[in-house]
Amino acid sequence: MAILIRGNLYSNLEQAKAHSKTFYRERSYFNHQISNIAGAEFTPDADRYHLYLGYGDPWSHRVLITYTLLKLQDVISLSVVDPCLTDKGWKFSDKKGCRPNNVNDCDYLYQIYQLSEPEFTGNVSVPVLWDKYTNQIVNTESHDIMRLLNTQFTEYTATGLILYPQARAEEIKRFNEFIFENINNGVYKAGFAPNQTLYSQSIESLFSSLEELNEYLSQSRYLLGSHLTEPDIRLFASLIRFDSIYYPYMKCNRKRIQEYSNLWLYTKDIYNFPGIKETICFDFIMQTYYGLKYLNPLKIIPEPPSIQFDDDIEFFQFEFYSSSF
Repeated sequence: MAILIRGNLYSNLEQAKAHSKTFYRERSYFNHQISNIAGAEFTPDADRYHLYLGYGDPWSHRVLITYTLLKLQDVISLSVVDPCLTDKGWKFSDKKGCRPNNVNDCDYLYQIYQLSEPEFTGNVSVPVLWDKYTNQIVNTESHDIMRLLNTQFTEYTATGLILYPQARAEEIKRFNEFIFENINNGVYKAGFAPNQTLYSQSIESLFSSLEELNEYLSQSRYLLGSHLTEPDIRLFASLIRFDSIYYPYMKCNRKRIQEYSNLWLYTKDIYNFPGIKETICFDFIMQTYYGLKYLNPLKIIPEPPSIQFDDDIEFFQFEFYSSSF
């Protein structure tokens, strides 16, 4: 992970601390909002914003799914970083599958942060929402970016898709919190647990949560009924990586998602939702995780998983919340 301290690049936290003359404290995310309210600094204009994403990164993936389902390709431009993290962080390249940085004359993502704020201190990560008008970062929090895409660019989306129906806001909030704490972040709590006790606690929380969701989905197609919504995307980004990455690599090997009858059907259902499978690149996912030198010193990349996501699935008529709902 590349780290900037007052605009200076370090390849890891320990190196950053050693070179810093003051106590290191990570800066909060860029968290500007986009709004049509009079006087807003950032307004939802077409061809104003640019997204920097990584196909392997689950936080980027949920933004990419939102972006793709809403068909914002002609409204917001996009770059995809190289799957392998370097000592300088995420790199732009013309490798097959990447979309090179054609907005700023930069080779690495950390340079985008420096352009936005020369004295920036904090981790350099994807996703990044960039404002081409003012040459600065708008937001780096995947949750915020998903919500901004879905709520502030409706005049440009011809799909009628609403991933965040206001009438279900409280339910969405509860699901999002549960999914983040127990699944999205839960797999990393287990994988990076510093001792056996915390690992055991993390594993118990993770798998009891999966059991709870599996039971819940025996009575519901999606988390909010028959319509795909924001929490489904947040959960799916973890489920699609579980058997190939989290099960072996993060020591989450009590049970695979394929062994949960309802969660497995749910995962395949969302995988086959129009537009979603095109956002998934297992080559990039494997390279992103197994390419981390501090976790995999020899950097040997396993073969992508041989998992059939569209076998033995009953295809339903896909439904979603629309403006006429």
